Amino acid sequence: MGKNDKNDGKKKKTKKKRKNHKVNELIQMRETMIEIQIAGKEKLIEETQGTLRDYQEKSKILKDRNKKLKIEQLHHMKQLLKQSKERDLNLQKVEEVGYEVVEKAFQDKLATARQEERDIEEMIEEIRRRDAIIQLTQAEVDQLVDYREYGQFEHKKQIEILVQELKDIDMKFEEMADHARKAVESEKNELQRSTELQLNKQKDIATEVALQNMDKTNHVEIKDNQWMKKEIALYQEEHEKLTRLVEEIESKNLHAMGTLFDSKAADLRISKKFYLNFGEKDRTDDPQNDPYAYGLSDQDKLEVALDKLDIAKRDYTQPQEILHNSFDYQQLSTFDSGSIKVSDFLSQSDKTLGISDSKNKVQDTTEFEADFTESSEDDDDPFLDLEDEDFEDYLRLGPMELKLLSVIGVRKPIHKVTIDREDESRPEDDLSLNASWPVNHKMLKGVVKSNSRIS
Repeated sequence: MGKNDKNDGKKKKTKKKRKNHKVNELIQMRETMIEIQIAGKEKLIEETQGTLRDYQEKSKILKDRNKKLKIEQLHHMKQLLKQSKERDLNLQKVEEVGYEVVEKAFQDKLATARQEERDIEEMIEEIRRRDAIIQLTQAEVDQLVDYREYGQFEHKKQIEILVQELKDIDMKFEEMADHARKAVESEKNELQRSTELQLNKQKDIATEVALQNMDKTNHVEIKDNQWMKKEIALYQEEHEKLTRLVEEIESKNLHAMGTLFDSKAADLRISKKFYLNFGEKDRTDDPQNDPYAYGLSDQDKLEVALDKLDIAKRDYTQPQEILHNSFDYQQLSTFDSGSIKVSDFLSQSDKTLGISDSKNKVQDTTEFEADFTESSEDDDDPFLDLEDEDFEDYLRLGPMELKLLSVIGVRKPIHKVTIDREDESRPEDDLSLNASWPVNHKMLKGVVKSNSRIS
């Protein structure tokens, strides 16, 4: 029993503590709520006090304004009383007006009203006149607008037609003037020509008469002078022909030299590869006898191969054999570029390029030169374009192709130009037939030069 009582007492104490704790929490919550409400009320009180102060200030301002307005009202009332009193005094002083004065005033007023009516009627008439003028001007404006929109194009066409007619008239006038001018010029030229012919005839007649009266020596000198003029004309014609021929030959030579210079680099490149490939098997174990030893460059190797050929020591002024007459093309086409030796090529070239004294080979050289000139005149020759071709293709060339890859010069004689003189036109008793003729070739050449300078 005692234990149960203790337990019950403990439970009661715990319950009381819990209740007290809850009560304290509730009290605290209520206090906080009350404090919050108090703070809100204080804010409201402050706001109401602020608004009250504002209203008090406004009421004070309005009271001051009302006072001022009352003062002004009293002042105005006093002034109105004064004015009414003054008006009453003025009315008392004014005399009474009779019936005649009033009637006269009415008549004046009626006259002014009638005058105003007349003025109004005059103004209406003026307005009508102005309206009529405006209508007239508007009609003119409409007419001008219609002309601007439609009529001007018709007039423009008419103007263009008239301008074209004027141009045609001017052209016809110019043509007629040109025709008349040309006719006048032709007549003038015809008159000048006829006068010149008549003068020449008279001169011829005068010369014939003078020749008849001259001595024989003077007659011969005149004929010699005529013959010299003919000779000078012949020399001038031949000189012009020779200059034209020289210019043509120089142009051909320049064209040929240009083609040679253009193909020079490609030909050297092909020859360089050709001789270097021939010389690959000429190497010896002895470095002193090996021309390709000591790290020679391609240019030095090419010079050594050319020295072996001894081309510079040959006499090319004499006729030579043509390469295609004795060279074995089938054997050359079967060989590879690296399997041919310089010694084999030298032996073959000595046979083909050797100097021969036979005169039958001259025909071959002339044929070769003709072929070369024909090929050089063609600018679109496919054998001159050697940039993108293979070198081995040149080992399988035919006789014509090898002709195109070589150049041979032949000495040609210089022929003097002979001039056929007109001996029949010369007189029978001409002094030039004598051995002691005073005019020589140098004198004629000097006369031709002087005439060419003057011209």
